[in-house]
Amino acid sequence: MSTSTAPPEAVAGTALAIPAHGAHVAWCLPAPLFPAAEAPLVELGAHLLSLGAAWEEVRAKGGAYGASCEYDSLHGSLCFLSYRDPDPGRTLAVFADQIGRAHV
Repeated sequence: MSTSTAPPEAVAGTALAIPAHGAHVAWCLPAPLFPAAEAPLVELGAHLLSLGAAWEEVRAKGGAYGASCEYDSLHGSLCFLSYRDPDPGRTLAVFADQIGRAHV
């Protein structure tokens, strides 16, 4: 197993396509670190997206086996995830729409 030493900006937007019936999608964005005043709101938003919009749009309507939104305040990341996803392009569009709705 090889390990990449490329800086994160060199692998941003990277996709690996293989012949399979379903995809795993992970779209991660920078987010506030723990001491930031916004951190509790991001945590709550991620939880609500996992139970609501991400689940409804990606799992129920899009047919993915699972979907979630996870916030890591220690590493400063917000990740949208789907599992066994038959339409990763649609899923990425749903995730982008949810981020657009979150910005005030």
